Amino acid sequence: MVRQDIISGLRNAVERGYSIEQAKVSMINAGYAVNEVDAAANYLVSGISFNLNQAQQSQQASQKPSLQQLQEFKQQYPQLPSVQIKETSEKSPVLLIILLLILLFILLVILGVVLFFKEEIVNFLRNLFS
Repeated sequence: MVRQDIISGLRNAVERGYSIEQAKVSMINAGYAVNEVDAAANYLVSGISFNLNQAQQSQQASQKPSLQQLQEFKQQYPQLPSVQIKETSEKSPVLLIILLLILLFILLVILGVVLFFKEEIVNFLRNLFS
């Protein structure tokens, strides 16, 4: 009898894009017996093409359409209500880098002020808490 946990592990690996051989090696390395892994792999071989097609379809469904695909769709179906297609650009890391540099500069100024006025700050705190 074929073990369901091995079948599930092999099916999961194949759906993630690994070959059946890579999945078998992984299961054997995890401590499963070679003959049990081979039996489960042979059991799955008949249904693998179906599982791969299913996995590819679900991956394609989760991807966002490109601007060109949206425009082609709009040309194919002009009778649909017009929706404005706006291309979104990814924010460049330049703005983030500039903000981090400004923050670094502010922190360095604060550090300099603290070091320069160290005695005054210590005396102030002593008077405050005593």
